[in-house]
Amino acid sequence: MAVLAIVMLLSWAAIAQDAKTVIANASKAMATDNLKSIEYSGSGMDFAIGQAPNPSSPWPKFIDKTYTRVINFETPA
Repeated sequence: MAVLAIVMLLSWAAIAQDAKTVIANASKAMATDNLKSIEYSGSGMDFAIGQAPNPSSPWPKFIDKTYTRVINFETPA
């Protein structure tokens, strides 16, 4: 019973935090408070969104040899 009470108390405390506090704590823990931009790259594949040309065939696959994305957090979009 004591363990159950402790678990319930801890879960209630976690629920009581608001979203801004949780995000601020996570940002501080990852040291991203002053992050201005991020860039990532890779390769892979993606599929067309929508319906396949034939109901029994898979969606068309496109091979992405390389891609690079840059996100600037200072410029509103």
